[in-house]
Amino acid sequence: MPDPSHRPYNPMHIIRPDSLPRLWWLFPWSIARQLHKNAVAIREMADNQSTTITNQANILGRYMDENRNLKAEVTRLSHSREHWIAKHDRAYAVAMHNERVIADMESRIIRGAITPDAYPHE
Repeated sequence: MPDPSHRPYNPMHIIRPDSLPRLWWLFPWSIARQLHKNAVAIREMADNQSTTITNQANILGRYMDENRNLKAEVTRLSHSREHWIAKHDRAYAVAMHNERVIADMESRIIRGAITPDAYPHE
């Protein structure tokens, strides 16, 4: 399977068991070469795992920052919502007061308590 980072394909090194074969002293250089390959493969694997852990820590940090920003946005919007609800309540109270004043004036006009001017704006 190709490497997802689009680098040239490197086949995975197979690490053989840690016990040496029988009569290993007859071929010491081939054993040394295999041990070296094992050490290099382990080092590359550790480097890859270290990189993976670093990337995951960075991703987790970004998620935590995004979560913190979203919580701040929710708090800001909730305060904004409370502001608009309070503003609506004040406007509604003023409108109801005006309705009561107009209804009171109409009832006094109907009862004849007050006489409206024929030309109020002249």
